[in-house]
Amino acid sequence: MLGGAALAGAVALTLTAATGASAAANYSFSEGHVDVVHVGFDSTGAGAGLGLFVGNEGDPAYAEGVYAAADSQFEVTDTPALGGFVLPENPDVADANGVLFAGFSGSGDLIESGIFGYGDQISVTLEDWDFVPAAGESAGATFLVEQQSSSDIFFDGTGDVQDFTVNALDAPEAFHEHATWTFEKAGTYTFDFTAEGNGLAADLTPFTFVVG
Repeated sequence: MLGGAALAGAVALTLTAATGASAAANYSFSEGHVDVVHVGFDSTGAGAGLGLFVGNEGDPAYAEGVYAAADSQFEVTDTPALGGFVLPENPDVADANGVLFAGFSGSGDLIESGIFGYGDQISVTLEDWDFVPAAGESAGATFLVEQQSSSDIFFDGTGDVQDFTVNALDAPEAFHEHATWTFEKAGTYTFDFTAEGNGLAADLTPFTFVVG
């Protein structure tokens, strides 16, 4: 699990152990409130910039906190009541069906640093994606990440960009939104995201969904 504190507009990230798992473990999130793409600061590279992580706010299998995307995966089951491989944007519906309430968020450090303020935008881009079919499943698949409550399509293919607006009123989070995730077929979906805003950028970061 990753944790950090604001240091001169950046978060110094350190590895710590989460409840029931070691830092080297692969965290499989399958239920509860999890912000799949959590934007924060990352000062572990050549210089301070944005980083993309996973924010666990409610999967009971793990401690609440921020996790490395490389150590994480997200499980999506076939839920007939939801119409298939679906993660709903409504928390009550997600809870009733025992599936992830999957969202997007920004760390409060983005505001506290003074680099981002009310009304600023952080753009998250799907640079590329890949699908590996499950055994017995055909190649090729589609997916859709959309906010049905606003009829806003976030992502459905390579090159899609979603702008998130910083709202200081939401501190300790810079922004926080949820969407409905729909996957066509069983298999492994890997989404390569980047993010940028106010002259800072995040390196390409893969996020893995195991569907089936």
